[in-house]
Order: sequence, then C-alpha cells, then structure tokens
Amino acid sequence: MSLSVEESNFLRFYYLNLKVASKAVRVYFDSVHPPAGLASELANSSATLKGLRFITKLQLQTLYPSPASNVRSEDFDTTLIVCLLRNMAPCESSPVTGWDILPHPSDTSKGADLARVKWYRNKLAHDGDGKLSPTDFSQYWGDLECAIGRLGGPSLMKETQSAHHIVLDKSITDMLNGLRNCEKDVNNLQMSQESTTSMINDHTSAIDNQGIIKQEHENKIQELNIKFKEIDQKLTKHNEQMATCEKNIDNLKRKQNDSDDSSGKTGSAI
Repeated sequence: MSLSVEESNFLRFYYLNLKVASKAVRVYFDSVHPPAGLASELANSSATLKGLRFITKLQLQTLYPSPASNVRSEDFDTTLIVCLLRNMAPCESSPVTGWDILPHPSDTSKGADLARVKWYRNKLAHDGDGKLSPTDFSQYWGDLECAIGRLGGPSLMKETQSAHHIVLDKSITDMLNGLRNCEKDVNNLQMSQESTTSMINDHTSAIDNQGIIKQEHENKIQELNIKFKEIDQKLTKHNEQMATCEKNIDNLKRKQNDSDDSSGKTGSAI
C-alpha cells in the first residue's frame, strides 16, 4: 500500500529529526563540551545533574559509565543533550519564549535553535495520525533546516537537502514507523517515571511537613509543661504562704484565748 502525501511528509520530516537534527545538536554540544574533557566536566556537574527531578536512572548510567573515560556524546539522545546544555556550565540561555514553546522565526539564538529541535521532536512523538499537510511540512522543514545549519554547520545543511529527497521504500518506511513506536513507548515510560517521581516528592514533602508540624506541637507541649511547672511552683508557694498564714492565725487565736483565760482568772480573783 503506497503512502499518501501527508504520510510521506510526516516520515520525511521524522527522518530529518531523527538522523540530521539530532546530529546537529550533538555537533554543537561537542563544540561547547569537547569530548576530551567531557568526563571531567560531567564529574564536576554530578551534584547538579543527579539532583534533577526529571533525569532517569538509565540516563545517569549513560552519563557516568565505569570507567568514566568511556562516556561519549554519541550515546546521548537529543533530549539528554539539551538537558545537559541547559544545566552544565556554561548553561545555555533560555530563548525568549522559553524551552517548551516553538520560538519565533526571528529568534536565531542557539537556545532558540535547541528549543526548535526539541519542540518538533516532541510534536512528532505525540502526533497520533502520522500525517503532515504540505503547508505544515514546508513551514516546519524550512524552520528546522535553518536551525540545523546554525547548530551543525554547512556539512549538515547538505545532509538536510539529501533528506528532502530520500526515497521512502517499504524497508525505510517500516524502520521509521518502528522507531517512532519505540520512541512513543520510551516517552510514555519517562512520563510515567516523572509522574511517579513527582508523587514520591509530594509524599516526601508531606512527610517533612508533618515532621515540622509534629515538632511545632512538641515545642508547644514543652512550653506548656514549663508553664505548668511555673504554676505548680507558684501554687506550692501560695499554699506554703497560706499554711503560714493559717498557722499565724491559729497562733493569734491561741494567744487571744490565752489572754481571755488570763483575764477571766484575774476577774474571778478580784
């Protein structure tokens, strides 16, 4: 069964992203973080990278193999490379529109070109019908082609032009569709992991908050206990004073009684 124009456009643009745009991102990454010093730079950035909420265990294993000298940017996918460029010094500046929105055509900064590659890749990964209209194909291709040239240089511009005329026979079509399905599965797993990680962080935060609340309650109880002790001490002191007063009153009464008795005896004698 032959492909429709829209299906052909989609697979051709998918091929451009998969084979050429990813290579352009890697070429730029290697220019910022040369292969000879990559292991050392990753070691210096380990605390930052390992602390990222959305980085996966598999990605960390790719970044920190044993021995460390085995690390190669060829093993990094586009998503990971963009993540590294954003979080390793010198951190790539964010485009005006941010990392998750397709930049304006007038923004030709490196950050904007990286965001373009990321945006188109995400769009292809989440596109359900696998079709691209001629208008969208022409617009998307021109935008991404320029970004590839700025990131990867003239040699990759030639690859872009070759990709435009690639013959989509059955073997290539099957391969591209298979890769696309694999990418969808990976994206779904990563989203699931991010969701799980977020839930764990929320629960951890809730537990921490409970700990804070518990500590506040314990502090209040301690304050109340101190006040209770102070009240007890005051009550004891008051009770002692009252007991002393009662004794004094009893003594006064006794003296008065003794005095009355003495007066009575004196009167009788007279």
